[in-house]
Amino acid sequence: AYVMEWGRYFAPRALYRLQEAGIHPRLMTEAFEAEIGGQPRAFERGAIVIPVHQWEVPSDTVHAVVRRIVERDHVEVYALRTGLSRSGPDLGSRGSEVLPKPKIALVTGSGGGSRYGGASAYNAGEVWHLLSERFEIPVTLLDMSDVERADLSRYNTMVLAGGSYDALPAEKVERWVREGGRLIALQNAVAWPVEHELVELEKKEIDLDSLVQDLPYDRLSDGYGAHEIGGSIFEAELDATHPLAYGYDEAVPVFRVGNDFYAPSKRPGASVATYSEAMPRLSGYVSEEMMEQARGSASIEAHRVGQGRVVLFMDNPNFRAFWWGTNGFFLNAVFFGGAF
Repeated sequence: AYVMEWGRYFAPRALYRLQEAGIHPRLMTEAFEAEIGGQPRAFERGAIVIPVHQWEVPSDTVHAVVRRIVERDHVEVYALRTGLSRSGPDLGSRGSEVLPKPKIALVTGSGGGSRYGGASAYNAGEVWHLLSERFEIPVTLLDMSDVERADLSRYNTMVLAGGSYDALPAEKVERWVREGGRLIALQNAVAWPVEHELVELEKKEIDLDSLVQDLPYDRLSDGYGAHEIGGSIFEAELDATHPLAYGYDEAVPVFRVGNDFYAPSKRPGASVATYSEAMPRLSGYVSEEMMEQARGSASIEAHRVGQGRVVLFMDNPNFRAFWWGTNGFFLNAVFFGGAF
């Protein structure tokens, strides 16, 4: 077999190339140590095992695709002579699982006119560009008005990139999730699965009116604006053992827009990342009142719902197609969404 380390930026693109070629890679959910060239080498959680012997793909094809991903995607791949590990799980053990190829629907449109608001074209564009253009992963743009009559079994992943999803047929989407679908919601789109009780999260409420009640009329607009988070960098502390955090250290800067904060889930293992208690803001303006709201609040949540999964990003991991550092979280949700 080959082993590809996770964490390189284009590792998800390499993984999709393997899947597109008919190869069935496996995800290692535990660390292990293997022998490479007669020397021991440790591999962290998230390593991708590429068996040379496949049911439907010749070994020569596997070797050729591995050479291609090393050349084009700048990943690090190691050849192993045995599936037995020096320590930790063996390569074909219960500590690994076959990764299904993602089939992605990105929900767009208003779903019935301006009164519904609709998905944010900016946010949807960021996700489309990341998947289709940068990582060469096909994505279907599914208009909200078509979801009710669409065959959702064609997809295993649905993305709500941000905006309003009032017109989304809740019963149909919930059934799709419970039957094994993966729903990924970003930024203010998080409100949809929370309001429809797909996940249970407590929103942190703050009375902005009380913060500006002593201001004269001509300063009210500035007063409200002073408490808006228009774009700041926060520190998120991670559970690095969770599949959505593979490839990352225990803390990472995230890009934050908006004032909606949620308390971390009480469900064990569901809170993948929370904002730092000590000093959540790394850069940018945040009022003291909003800073208090942010301390210890949820940043990334991952919930099992029936046979499916719901992943919530309170931040925008793909901001304007230039905030690259957190793209990996979103892509982990796409590829590893069934591994928790």
